[in-house]
Amino acid sequence: LGGIDWKSRVVLIKVNRTMNCVTLYANDGANGAIIPVKAIICSVGLPGTPTITGTYTLTASRTYRWSKLGGPTMGGYVWGQYCTRINGSYLFHSVTYRENQRPDTLVTSAYNNLGRAASHGCVRLQVEDAKLIYEIVRHHNVKVTIYDSNTVGPFDKPVISRIPSGQKW
Repeated sequence: LGGIDWKSRVVLIKVNRTMNCVTLYANDGANGAIIPVKAIICSVGLPGTPTITGTYTLTASRTYRWSKLGGPTMGGYVWGQYCTRINGSYLFHSVTYRENQRPDTLVTSAYNNLGRAASHGCVRLQVEDAKLIYEIVRHHNVKVTIYDSNTVGPFDKPVISRIPSGQKW
């Protein structure tokens, strides 16, 4: 699928909790969501606060440009960009920030933990990937299936470069 067209055809997102990997699938007409188009590295919930499993529908009415995350029982509030509600308090969102609408307050450890379980149940993503899901869902409903498998999927798991602990953007 070339160009920007594939984004309008994404109708299924699969989150593999075991591998901390998200795969976007595009619709192939009557054949359904069978075209894998992008793999995304993520952080799912820690064993004590696991990400839910199952299939849910993402809708535009449950997207937020910035959202308060966490709370007193989770060590205090942090913020996320490009949030898309999966179900209940479970979201896709960017890595966390210490202050609302302040991209220069990145929690470096949250970024550097991408690729392994590290959240309180949400699916954390790089900002560009959280924004991609947010924008797709703002244009049409998308199914998400969250599951466990030792097989990463049709693509290799993406790798990111770690950033220095003092970097805040």
